[in-house]
Amino acid sequence: MSFPKRQKPEKKPIKTAAKKGAKKKSPFRASFARSEPADETRPKARGERGERGERAAKAEKKPFRSTAKKGVKKSPFRAAFARNEPDDEARPSGRGERPVQRERPAQRERPAIRTERPTARAERRPARGERGSARGTRGAARMERTAGRGERLTLRERPVGRGERPTERGERTMQRERPALREREPADEPTPLRRPRPVERKRPDLSSEPHPGHFILTTREGSEQDLVDELVLAGVVDPPPRVLAPALVLAPKVPKHEKRPIDLTFARQGFPIVQSVRAHDMDEIATRVARSLRGQLDRAKSYALHVWVPDSDEGNPLSSLADELETKLAAHLAEALPDARRVDDGALRRLGSMPFAQVCLIDPERAVAGVTYSNAAISLARGGRTRVRVTGSFPSRAARKLEEALAWLGVEPGAGELCVDLGAAPGGWTYVLAERRARVIAVDPAKLRPEILAKKGVRHVQESAFTYKPEEPADWLFCDMAWRPLEAAALLAKWGRKRWSRMLVANIKLPMTKKAEIIARVRSILETEGDWKHVRVKQLYHDRDEITLSAHVK
Repeated sequence: MSFPKRQKPEKKPIKTAAKKGAKKKSPFRASFARSEPADETRPKARGERGERGERAAKAEKKPFRSTAKKGVKKSPFRAAFARNEPDDEARPSGRGERPVQRERPAQRERPAIRTERPTARAERRPARGERGSARGTRGAARMERTAGRGERLTLRERPVGRGERPTERGERTMQRERPALREREPADEPTPLRRPRPVERKRPDLSSEPHPGHFILTTREGSEQDLVDELVLAGVVDPPPRVLAPALVLAPKVPKHEKRPIDLTFARQGFPIVQSVRAHDMDEIATRVARSLRGQLDRAKSYALHVWVPDSDEGNPLSSLADELETKLAAHLAEALPDARRVDDGALRRLGSMPFAQVCLIDPERAVAGVTYSNAAISLARGGRTRVRVTGSFPSRAARKLEEALAWLGVEPGAGELCVDLGAAPGGWTYVLAERRARVIAVDPAKLRPEILAKKGVRHVQESAFTYKPEEPADWLFCDMAWRPLEAAALLAKWGRKRWSRMLVANIKLPMTKKAEIIARVRSILETEGDWKHVRVKQLYHDRDEITLSAHVK
């Protein structure tokens, strides 16, 4: 079955005003030309202007010329624009012509601002929000009160209340002028006298020479600022300590804990100053120092005497003068104290508490002296230098560090006790422990020396110290690893938390800066996370940029 085709409607031709023979124009141009009115009231076509266009045309009377070349097809808009061009002078400027600037309209004159004072209160125009509100009434009442004091306020000077606005455009509020202060009449009764301020205690001046009351401390050369930082962290800040000379620090006091001086990490030796002497002759220095020490030792039955120099490049050459001063000083004290007996260094360690006199020779013409008790001294070694005498050949310098650490600790492993040495290679600490006939488990991925591995009771476990787990609890834990201090402290804390050992001796490497802060953090990790008790930290004589610590668990 077939359907008839749908016929399209016929298109009616559009009549235009174009001439015969002209090209067919677009419907837009035809409609534009057809709708053009003939009278003068026709609406302006696109591109035409009103009165302003006439003024612009009068300013420049130039005919409109198209810039298009011959033979080029014009756009419908340009053709319509050219066809609808008016004959009068109100033609707008075409493309390529310079437009005429428009004249700006005259500005309106602003009304004058009222500055005169109104004759009556009723003449003042209330501001917005003032009518029927408490804010407006408060502003009016305030104005009446101030006006009663002799101030004259105009409308412009009237204070604007909260929520109000100026009455006229552009008006701004001005602050009131403060009234002049009245002269104060003299009082009939005399004013009472003020209470005088309390007299402040004179603080010790650390910028001058050391004098009685100061504390002198010696340290390793290069660690003076570390000792100062440690004192400041302990609360010695008013006045702060300072460096007196290489390897010497002057402090106003020594921090205490439970009425006992704390164990300073970087201080090798120190004492409170009783006498500071400056003289050109060594005999005069000895005489004056002996006179001051005689009053401190007159009731003692026995005493110890040390004369030392700071461990520095400037102080070590004075060792011979220190020995000469000690000889002369001992003779003066023996004559002045016939009933007292001077003990040697060996008896000083064996006997109990006794007066301990010390003299520090700062330079050839200056010395300081003081007395403390042996049980409260920082060290019993001369100037804090504990030199280790070895017999045989130690495999490394680390062995000397452990020997000094055990002497500082005052206790050492016994025969048959189990010791774990973390970071044992090449075997310096293992050698010291094996010499004491202890059982040693050396933990290190590297190899030990054959002569150390062949010793009785030594077993080598080639494993990382961070992954090693002991088969049984150990009596002693030793650690001397070249590792970051906080990570090494976390490892030691794990051993204390799990009760894998009851005693701890470790050597912690320190960074180049902020050593005192790192030591405080290491101590905190061991005490809080590891449950280690009685943590002691010291930079020993054989330590360099490192510290030795000891602790034990309950």
